[in-house]
Amino acid sequence: MSTIATNVRAAGRPVELPGVAGWLTTSDHKRLGRVWLATSLVGLLVGAGLLVVVAVEGFESGQQVLTGDSLARVQAGFHEVLVLGFLAPFAVGLATALVPLQIGAPGLAFPRLAALALWTHVVSLGVLLGAYLAGGGVTASGRASDLHIVALGGLAAALSLGLVCVVATAATWRAQGMTLSRAPSFTWAVLVGGGALVLASSVLVGRVIESYIHSRYADVPLDPSSFSWFWSTPQLGLLAVPFAGIALEVVPVLSRSRYRVHTSALVVLAAMAILGVGVAAQPVAVLDDVLAVLVAFASVLPPLVVLALLGDTVRRGSRPTAVAALMSVVAVLLLLVGATVGAIGAVSGLDLVGTSWQDGQFAVVVLGAGVLGAASALWYWAPKLYGYQLSELAGTAAAAAVVAGSLTYALAQLANGLLNDLPAGSASWTGSDITTLHRLALVGAGLVALGAALVVVELLRSIALGQGFRAGPDPWQGATLEWATSSPPPAVNFTTPVAVVTSATPLWDEVAEVSR
Repeated sequence: MSTIATNVRAAGRPVELPGVAGWLTTSDHKRLGRVWLATSLVGLLVGAGLLVVVAVEGFESGQQVLTGDSLARVQAGFHEVLVLGFLAPFAVGLATALVPLQIGAPGLAFPRLAALALWTHVVSLGVLLGAYLAGGGVTASGRASDLHIVALGGLAAALSLGLVCVVATAATWRAQGMTLSRAPSFTWAVLVGGGALVLASSVLVGRVIESYIHSRYADVPLDPSSFSWFWSTPQLGLLAVPFAGIALEVVPVLSRSRYRVHTSALVVLAAMAILGVGVAAQPVAVLDDVLAVLVAFASVLPPLVVLALLGDTVRRGSRPTAVAALMSVVAVLLLLVGATVGAIGAVSGLDLVGTSWQDGQFAVVVLGAGVLGAASALWYWAPKLYGYQLSELAGTAAAAAVVAGSLTYALAQLANGLLNDLPAGSASWTGSDITTLHRLALVGAGLVALGAALVVVELLRSIALGQGFRAGPDPWQGATLEWATSSPPPAVNFTTPVAVVTSATPLWDEVAEVSR
């Protein structure tokens, strides 16, 4: 008998309260994951809105949309919200909801701790936005600045706690026969990338504590460089690991083809996580070291290998027609572009550090690959999480807006950094060429915001309003265990024993066995 079947009977499940009280007190990992995802999409909309505000400020030199130090605060704010309010929590939420299902577990390790992590993140994100509205942020001091720093600490701590629960589950509660070499690509990406991100987040918490002491007791304004390393090269590569795992999970299923060697996908994800740890690159001066430049250029290889794996898989299978596969492939292409841009920016002789070149890389990785990878995950796993399939037409429109917008915005920022040495976030300049590029950046920012809005609207239409196509347990003919249960899954995930896992694609193995 499967060990999972025993765990299902032994694991006690508290009775869920009805209505809002049930959502506020739940420890069901699927509900927790949905709240994480909803919160992250709010962060995406807010971050995209702040991006548009910054782009409007830069539309014409001397135009004062924001006064005083407000521009610098909003510039830092949209980075913080997009990374700590959207990108990282989306990955944590998706992992919270899916990893136990993918490994055949009846639940999540430390479910109460996972609930604490979720609500700490929700409260901290609210405090962060409130602190900015009250005048807090970089270059500020006083109580609003203290709240801003505390909110950053809360966000980092919440993400760490949430990842600890997921990583512990993936490491210790797998179905019988599921070795780490047979783990699904997304689960493995969370295991290696999440583990490394926990280490990086602990350093971020340390910098938060240091900054709070300086602000509270020495009245020293917050230095943006204290935290900016968390969303710069090479750390952006680590933040992208779960989204590479999504692509490696989605494309093979939708092309009906396995990898030649499944461990090749696991190795490349581990390499991406190792090369993406940016804790050691906090001081800007370190970027001048030869080793840092070599690491930056080595970071180009993992997304290139991921593309090769996906291309080989599609070549040996069938061409996928679902928009989720297209989103995943383009997201990895953007990761490759972002890694290349970061490697070029790390060359000290080009003097690109501190210029808008870095804004361009952020746009490619976060606004492009991050948003597109998140949309791919939603279009692929929405049937499992919510019971509804999302519109292919809406997904295509959203993907087109995000890709066009992120590349347009990025190209404008890269050109300003390379050709004009424009400082990052600058809104004062002379020269018609810079004006043209800033106006181009505004168009890109608007398209990204439109794409993000289309994703959220489609989710609300299909799921909240119940107007989507009702999905069955396995609409994609999936290969991994999450597709072996109902959509959405029951409280204990699996109502029947999970068979012994013998490969990385257990459901396809069952189909092959039946067809013999």
